[in-house]
Amino acid sequence: MLMKSLHFWTKLPLLAFLACWVYLSMHTGLFAQGQNFILVNEYFSFKNFVSEDILGNKYTIEKGQLNKITPNFKVISYSNPQYGSVSDVDVSDPLNILAFFSDFGSVAVLDANLSEKKFITAHELMDDDLPSQVCFSARQGFWAFFPNVFRLARYSFKPTREIVSDDLSLNHDLRGDVLFMQEENDHLFLFSNGIWVFDLYANFLFYIQHIHTPHLQIKESNIFYIKENQLFIYDFFLAEEDVFLLPQNKIKEFWVKNNQTIYLQTDVSLLEYKSSRKFY
Repeated sequence: MLMKSLHFWTKLPLLAFLACWVYLSMHTGLFAQGQNFILVNEYFSFKNFVSEDILGNKYTIEKGQLNKITPNFKVISYSNPQYGSVSDVDVSDPLNILAFFSDFGSVAVLDANLSEKKFITAHELMDDDLPSQVCFSARQGFWAFFPNVFRLARYSFKPTREIVSDDLSLNHDLRGDVLFMQEENDHLFLFSNGIWVFDLYANFLFYIQHIHTPHLQIKESNIFYIKENQLFIYDFFLAEEDVFLLPQNKIKEFWVKNNQTIYLQTDVSLLEYKSSRKFY
């Protein structure tokens, strides 16, 4: 009897370790109970997927050209070689699509057929700098970040400058390149060695330090980002993070469609998966 008791007590450290590991894993999302991904579709024609709009149209950027693929696989393309390559696109409003030409700091506002409604050159925005990032604003316009003067500005589509910030580097350590910008739910998010969050008047609100990738997507109060084959979901309102183990490696790009559907772009194809567990 004594030997059996001693044998039990020698196992206690191991049992305690395992119990702690399971508890921490479940509460940090590293232990995803019942998690499963089902492949819904695979699109072999997609090589450089960027995003999808609320109408189900998908967008790619290939060789400087913006392509829109409708749900019935009709392809519409847009380019303006005079201003270089399309470097980014914001399809938050499918009737006012923003195509950005970073080489010349210019912005095209496109309709649903990718026809130019307005082309805005850099000198119409700010005299002494070119924007490095732009994104759609829900107030019928767009935001632009100017890296040499460290200023945020919001414009109407005319364009009329509606708001311009002070030099952000004076009060904040915002000195790296801004590699991402998105307006969501009355907040403006910038990535520069972490995520800087502003209100719609360009007033700084708070800083999220632990996220170190500009490959982001924001929905409501959730920030989505990927490390290797893991999807991280950080709720900045609750300051909680969840993790999903993805079914693919070597992911080039991703797009969260809704709280259970995600697109994963690989070198071979665009994969659409549905998760058994909700993202948010």
